[in-house]
This record gives sequence, structure tokens and C-alpha cells, in this order.
Amino acid sequence: MPATAAATCPSCRAVVPPGVKKCRRCGLEVAKMAGYAAAMRAAQQRGINAPTVELRKPFPWHIVSRVVVILVIVSLVGGVGYLGWKWFGPKPPRYEKFPPTAEASAKEFLTHISEGDAGYDKAYFLIADSARSPKADVDDRGEYVQIFHNLNEYLTEELGPDWISRTQFAADPQDPNAVIATVDLETLHINTAQQSKDPQKPHFGILGIADIPVDYARAFGQTSAVNDIIRSVGGSAAEHNLQAIESATGGPVELRHAPVLVKKIMVLKGLRDPHSANGYSVAATDNFRTNGTLDPVVKARLEKIVNDGRYDGNVQDWAKKVLNGPLDETDRAGARLE
Repeated sequence: MPATAAATCPSCRAVVPPGVKKCRRCGLEVAKMAGYAAAMRAAQQRGINAPTVELRKPFPWHIVSRVVVILVIVSLVGGVGYLGWKWFGPKPPRYEKFPPTAEASAKEFLTHISEGDAGYDKAYFLIADSARSPKADVDDRGEYVQIFHNLNEYLTEELGPDWISRTQFAADPQDPNAVIATVDLETLHINTAQQSKDPQKPHFGILGIADIPVDYARAFGQTSAVNDIIRSVGGSAAEHNLQAIESATGGPVELRHAPVLVKKIMVLKGLRDPHSANGYSVAATDNFRTNGTLDPVVKARLEKIVNDGRYDGNVQDWAKKVLNGPLDETDRAGARLE
């Protein structure tokens, strides 16, 4: 059979192109096709069935390719759908990331506050939605951060930068949702609330610190703003004078009826600098007494003043009077003249 002409396979009747050595359908070699055809004719003459050649079924690549395409399309559609649901679908409640107990929530909350600027946003995250302001014109985050800053500054300056490492947490016997945090000489009352609808999977958010409510954030912020203005216009001496006035009055008018801790933060802030403290501001600390006993943090600050030679002798004398107090009306009248 000429190698240059197309051949017909005698076994499967498939056309074999020129130059191809085997039938692509049944695998019969071209060189053997003539003999195979002759054998078939002889067998037919003798009445014998024609010999058969087992056909090799070609691998169904067309089916596999279709399956692959379908799988790719399904994967792409599924992936896009998942990403769309993840990005634009309903978000899980924020409270699901809150700690499972009131004490754990309070501890995480104060720990973030102790970290300073790096932790304030994390502390704010733990504030429950019910304790956040829904008003568009209120900088809710900014006000909470102001409170966090003033509390952290106070505890750092009065008790040391590692105050969180010495903080003890305990449930409030009067309120199962409140936690008492004792930091050496200071005590904080942290209010929490269970946020989850499933009591078997509790998540506690922070409602606030009872001793330093967020309502006083603007008062703290305004005081800081006034200090900045005076520093830029009148110099440090004017700022020191303002701090002394604020210390003596408990701060701006908004702070005069504030909780004790808020007033204490304002008063002690003005006493830390030997150049801003005067007799009047020191005498104001005599108001921080409970049943005649001076507040322990205030007492510790006055003792530092007495032992710090940078303070004016008159200021140190007033610190001694308060430590030996309480002051009488004559002493108070004398302090007003300072």
C-alpha cells in the first residue's frame, strides 16, 4: 500500500492519513494492513468469521476539559461570592470580641489605658454601644480618649508608670456587673454589662468608670486647650499661674461638682510642679478627707512636697499643716491670702 496515499484500515474502516504508521483508532500498523485484508478475504471464503482487532478507546479529554472548566467557573463564582459576603455582607456583632467575664473585661480595659496613646483605641473598642453617644456632633471617641489620658497621666504621676502591674481586680459585692480595681492607694469602680443574647456565651462590654465619667471629658479638654493658649501667648509662668488657680478651685466651673477623683486629678496636677504650687492650692487638698482622714494619694503627694527642696518653704509649710490637719477656719482664711 503506497505510503503517500491515504489508506483505509481493513479492521475498523477508519481513514489513515499519508505518512501515519498506525491506525489512530484501532492501532493496526499500516504495513500489516494488506496482509490483514488478505487474511480477512481468505477467511470469508472459507466461511470463517473475520478476525477482529480490539479497539482502543481514546481517552475522553473533551469530557475532562469540560469538567475542569466547570470546576474553575464554580470556584471563581464561589470565591467572588464569599469575598462579597465577607466584605459587604452582615457583620457579626462587635460584642462577640468582648471578654467573657466582667473582671476580664475590666482588666483588659485598664491594661489598654495603661499603654497610653497606643492603647486608647483598643480601650475605646471595649466600650459598649449603649455607653457611646449616638449624636453626630459629639466626638465620642475623642471624649473617651481624653478621659483615658487624664486617668493614665494621674495614675502614672502619682503611683508610677507600672501601676497596671500592681492593680488588683475583684467583683463588687454590691453589683455583679461592677468590678473594683485597686491600684495601690487608689480605687476605681468599673461598670460593665453582659452584651450577648445567649447567656451561655457571655461577652462583657464596658459602660464606664464611675469615678471619672466621660461627661467631664470636655472640661478636661477645655483646660488643656487653655493651657496651650496661655503657653503660646504668655509663656510658662502664665501657665503655671493658671494651674495654681485651677488647683485651688478644683478646676473650671464644670468640675466643681464633679466626682472626687475628677477633682483630685485637677488639684494634684497643679501640685506636681514646684513652680506652680502655692499655699492656696496646697490648702485645697484639705478638702479630700473622709471622716477626717486625708485621702492616701493626696497624703503621699503632700509628703513628697515636704521632702522636695525645689518647693518654696511656704508651700512646704502648708503641706505640713494639711498633713497635721484638718485645717481650721483661721488656716483656711490665711490660705486665701496666699
